Amino acid sequence: MRTSQEGGALPHKSEGTQEWIARIFANTISEDSIACAKPHSTVEALERYFPKAWNNLPMDIIARAVDDFPRRLKKGIEANGGHFKQD
Repeated sequence: MRTSQEGGALPHKSEGTQEWIARIFANTISEDSIACAKPHSTVEALERYFPKAWNNLPMDIIARAVDDFPRRLKKGIEANGGHFKQD
């Protein structure tokens, strides 16, 4: 299961969120991806890894996430920050 989480929020594990993550990030993120290949033993080790992982993200993946954000933000506002159904 993939997890989407921001600012200490509980992980978003709903079916709709899981489908969105799978659609937006396609085959870039998987259970077997390099991000999951090696557990980091410390927070510092994980923090050192982030820039490398970020720099290796294909620009089309970033663009799709950015393009989809306004729609998701609008739905969140309409739901007063509550749950909303994905399209």
